[in-house]
Amino acid sequence: AVLRPASPPLPESDERLTPGRRGQTEIEHFHRYLMARRFCVGKDVLDVASGEGYGAALLGEVAASVTGVEIDAAVAAHAQAAHGADHVRFVQGDALSLPLADASVDVAVSFETLEHL
Repeated sequence: AVLRPASPPLPESDERLTPGRRGQTEIEHFHRYLMARRFCVGKDVLDVASGEGYGAALLGEVAASVTGVEIDAAVAAHAQAAHGADHVRFVQGDALSLPLADASVDVAVSFETLEHL
């Protein structure tokens, strides 16, 4: 898995993993997405509370499509600029009212989302 560095990076936040944060937190965040990849091969995937976008980008390496939904519009725009691709997109939206049609994805992932609810 190869990620493009986000430029300029998001400011450090306790709300999301940002580039530059190293150690156990980084390992745990990447590990979750890497484990989820096996369920996403060739599928249309939803990443709820997608944050900075690195996770959706990892899933996008194997998925047919990935839609990241992030409540913070500036962060969703940043994720699109940093990690967006023809088949990976990021939109602003609320986890309680997802901006997607019913039955439009095969797999949904949602990590570190409880605090958003």
